[in-house]
Amino acid sequence: MVVAMVLTIITSRALVSRSRTLALAGRTTLWAIAVFFLGFLVVTATAWVFQRPRFVASLLGIEGGAAVCSSDVAAKEPYSCGFGDYLVQNIRLNDDDHGLWIRDTPDLSGLTEMRIPPNGIGVTATCDASEPWCKVQCNGKSGWSKRFYLGLRSQATRVVTGLSPNEVHGLDVRIAPDPTCRAVGSVVNSREVILHGCQPNRTDGYGPTWCLITYNNISGWIPDGYLRSSN
Repeated sequence: MVVAMVLTIITSRALVSRSRTLALAGRTTLWAIAVFFLGFLVVTATAWVFQRPRFVASLLGIEGGAAVCSSDVAAKEPYSCGFGDYLVQNIRLNDDDHGLWIRDTPDLSGLTEMRIPPNGIGVTATCDASEPWCKVQCNGKSGWSKRFYLGLRSQATRVVTGLSPNEVHGLDVRIAPDPTCRAVGSVVNSREVILHGCQPNRTDGYGPTWCLITYNNISGWIPDGYLRSSN
């Protein structure tokens, strides 16, 4: 509102003025303000989508690399429930439970027996495609979990592809979905990568897409675009 008023006053004065100097000053001021706000919009859009520059993203309240790397979305150690054929998948970054609950009854009001992390594998499950809940077992605990968050390991196995010849050490696996986060290891052209799911690296649905994986004795995040089905 204030900016609009200032622009209106300057424009009106420039138009009614008989002084070329004042008219030139008015036009120069208008261009300067226009360029400033155009630059502001570009920087804001860049911070919103790519979280760059970091200090602008921080001022806008967008969770940056440092916060993401130390938050609950950071991958922990690989987690196995045993030797089951299922794994946890599709747990969102902004999931309040930070994992998949095993409940004593097949409904959300059931008491929680334990929580399986978002990168859990080896889950034993009995699922009916017509039912939203599966009977599951993990490390001696049994109960019910939502079928949407469970998948067969055989269908979640991926092959790493698209690495450049210069990436001789493989693709970095990071503790959280941000390039500034610490790497916990790397994957090469392997056929044994387990995919838990991919999503934007921001909880508001924007930003580059990253994927949560488990590979051998490491678990973490890699940029999207390096995995294809092994089937």
